[in-house]
Amino acid sequence: MIYVVLAFLAISLLLYVLLAGADFGAGIIELFSSKENH
Repeated sequence: MIYVVLAFLAISLLLYVLLAGADFGAGIIELFSSKENH
């Protein structure tokens, strides 16, 4: 059970770092929309 928790925490931390602090707000939307608009 402890390994499941550790794996979940590791994956969560990895995704948090890769996705720039989990900025799933206007940042992601603006990133995709800026490519289409410019």
